[in-house]
Amino acid sequence: MRRLLTIFVGLLLTAATSAMAEPRSVLVVLSENAGAYREAADALVAALEKDNSRPQALVRIVPLSALAREAERSTPGLIVPVGTRAAQAVAALESPAPVLNTLIPSQVHR
Repeated sequence: MRRLLTIFVGLLLTAATSAMAEPRSVLVVLSENAGAYREAADALVAALEKDNSRPQALVRIVPLSALAREAERSTPGLIVPVGTRAAQAVAALESPAPVLNTLIPSQVHR
């Protein structure tokens, strides 16, 4: 799962930033700030930082409870909710930013 997420987000960000001089901002919203949710977010950050001469994106990781405050503060170039509750909350925002929903399989929680 981590490898697929890394590849997909890397491709998406490469396409999104290729025409831009400045890196885009990415807001990662976690349904829970621990376990598999945090692991997925950390893998995303590691993938974006790996082997790059310049940052592809400025990544902010926030818990679900901070989403409203972050949404008022800025408009990210990409929102990556991790988990069902985060995806539902981001959908309710109706943000103009593209959204990459990332769900954690239930087997991970067992």
